[in-house]
Amino acid sequence: MAGIGFRLNRMFYRGSVSSDILAIFYSMLVAAGPWIITAASLFAILYFFDIEDPYLFVSLVYGFIISVIFSGLTNTFLTRRVSDHVYTRNYKKIFPETMGLLLVANSLLALFCVLFLGINKHEAWFIFAFTYLCVSLLSLWIVSVASLATENIQLYIVSYIIFGVTAALFVRFFGDGSFDKIMGFSLSVNLSMFLHLINTLRSFGTEEFISFKWFGALKKYWENIFIGLAYNLAIWIDEFVVWRSKTYSQEILKGFRFSSYYDLPMFISYLSIIPTVVMFVMVLETRFYRRYHEFYSIIISRSTLNDMELAKDNMAEELRKSVELTVIIQLFFSTLLFIANEIGIFSRAFYVEKAILRIGIVGAMFNGFYLTITLLLLYFDFRRDVLWLNTLTFLCNLSLSIWFVNKAPYTLLPASYTISFTIFTFVSYAILLKKVEKIIQIEFSRQKIQIEKGVVRTLKDLRGDLR
Repeated sequence: MAGIGFRLNRMFYRGSVSSDILAIFYSMLVAAGPWIITAASLFAILYFFDIEDPYLFVSLVYGFIISVIFSGLTNTFLTRRVSDHVYTRNYKKIFPETMGLLLVANSLLALFCVLFLGINKHEAWFIFAFTYLCVSLLSLWIVSVASLATENIQLYIVSYIIFGVTAALFVRFFGDGSFDKIMGFSLSVNLSMFLHLINTLRSFGTEEFISFKWFGALKKYWENIFIGLAYNLAIWIDEFVVWRSKTYSQEILKGFRFSSYYDLPMFISYLSIIPTVVMFVMVLETRFYRRYHEFYSIIISRSTLNDMELAKDNMAEELRKSVELTVIIQLFFSTLLFIANEIGIFSRAFYVEKAILRIGIVGAMFNGFYLTITLLLLYFDFRRDVLWLNTLTFLCNLSLSIWFVNKAPYTLLPASYTISFTIFTFVSYAILLKKVEKIIQIEFSRQKIQIEKGVVRTLKDLRGDLR
């Protein structure tokens, strides 16, 4: 998110109410705008347009989930790679490396889709349409990372707005057949992706169309490849377990299962963490970043230990306040959603199971807290810790999901998701506090020792020389 912090700081420090409101709105657009637009588009197509097409339904839902999971393999790594290039001002490397990563990721995804649909013996037209949709969505998620690093955030947001509007229109009017509807949605994704590519290319320029030099960074940042994948699997694994249960799910097409009890309430609960995402951007890129930058400036300048300790304490205090503020805001919105569920707003409008949504809201709230804490750990470059946390959260959710599906009533199915993220929210926060408390020692231990390579002499050798 290079550049976003500067704009937010300028807005907040104008000292007016209007500039503060603008900064909050700006944070919401950057952090949650694409998510809101994409979700609203999918929701409109699936629930308001009354399009009863099983091929379109499974393509949109599974295409979205599969592409998001695969983006976990690329986007955490690409975010770090883009940030490094922005920091070193190697702007012209961003576009070609994004294209190289895009080609590799889409090749793997296309192979997965063809194998999955081929094993389930689907027709060629559906294999092509579904694969093309998944590849298009993954391309959009990947290119968006580079586009977000540009100064032209307005085009970044407009690209998603165009996607949301054209997706609904193309599906509605592109044609009557399943193939037409799926391809219409895919073309709207392509249009948005093309605008993101233009934004990236115009902002950073390039000396080549495609590059695979990012392969060299995999040795250093290999954890980033699996951090995003493990987190996405931790979020979705309970859905997959419920879908594989013949008791709680139905097969719409061969290999594609859904749960009428589980899917919609969990989808609504996922959207409830938007306030956390917005607050995180505001907190991370403004007040906390200033304390963070102040601390590392003192570390780099090799100032006195007292100065380092003071800067560390200020940073830790700002971190604590920032997390507390994020928790309060998210708790407020989750409470409103909880009350809306209890008085039956969602059950009347969408026939949502209240008991499942009730537990899902709590789980999503802790998911938001967990995401905030792990991103802060990544801010301090504790990649290995985050990888372990995400992996353990995934395994915990998987194990509990299997148990609840087989042993518990359907109203308790989201408990696996909620318990897993609740446990590891507290675990991750304890790790964060411990790391920050020892951050001075940690940072100095990370530094390479500036001693020239020489010859090691043992005490026995020295005694031999003396003789």
